Amino acid sequence: MAISRNADYPLGSLIEVPIGGSALLKVAVCGFPQTGKSCLIEGIRQAICSQIGAPYPYVIRACPDGEGAWLHQTQVNNPALAENLRAQNKRDWNATFAETAADWVRSANEAINLIDTGGLPSPENRLIMAEASHAIILYKTVAEREQWLNFCQDLGLPPWRSLKVVWVMPPMRSIFPAKINPLLAWSMVSAGVKPI
Repeated sequence: MAISRNADYPLGSLIEVPIGGSALLKVAVCGFPQTGKSCLIEGIRQAICSQIGAPYPYVIRACPDGEGAWLHQTQVNNPALAENLRAQNKRDWNATFAETAADWVRSANEAINLIDTGGLPSPENRLIMAEASHAIILYKTVAEREQWLNFCQDLGLPPWRSLKVVWVMPPMRSIFPAKINPLLAWSMVSAGVKPI
């Protein structure tokens, strides 16, 4: 927003500054339901935020399921409130939501942007994830991994990591603060990470 009296930029004019696409990470975290996408994103976010000088990781909830890391944290403290809020926030997928979420990803301008996607390789996720730069795939079986890998490759979206989910977490437990190594999380979103 211009605040000078320059004739080229009158007071109140919006000045767009181009940002190089390669400098922005837009990482879609994808996988089938109950693979821990929201919890992994929260763990990565907290780990990065704990590092002095690290860029702020912006999180985009690109799924209308009424869930997220907040749900698991709330279930620990107040299960009834958690389910009430989940029911109030749950929406069905539709084209309008998918287009809006794709706009959120397209316009995200933080150095690190983490996208919490829906749990199916769907037309809605195709629209949203087409705006991402990379993907992290969470899977339980090789077939799940291959399905998501093919989906990402069809989008030209290079996966950075493919993580097999080998643990089952009780739904009322919070996993993030102590379980994610900050250096591992930082390496997952640093520019030096090579695609799988």
